[in-house]
Amino acid sequence: MLQGSTISYTHVLPWLRVCEITLVLPNLSEIFSGYRLLQLSDIHINDGHMTKKRLEQVVAVSNRYKADAAVITGDFVTKWNASSKEGLSPLRLLQSKDPVYRISE
Repeated sequence: MLQGSTISYTHVLPWLRVCEITLVLPNLSEIFSGYRLLQLSDIHINDGHMTKKRLEQVVAVSNRYKADAAVITGDFVTKWNASSKEGLSPLRLLQSKDPVYRISE
């Protein structure tokens, strides 16, 4: 970890933990001072744990952080089926000042 950087964990719901990481990057442009990046990873809708209702809660919690940009990474679904698209629909409500990016295979 870089000197001056911090990591903190908060359980915002019994099944949802938020990890906040503050990075001190001395050579990063001042334009990014205080820039907040949100990452959601490995949603795995339809795995028996992550449901549309839970994803709605994840998005609601995420939006409270008022991110400058958001990135959704990892596996979105465990096994694609007829309900997968609808199950992922809450992601359309994810908000950030800059674009929401999606990175997956």
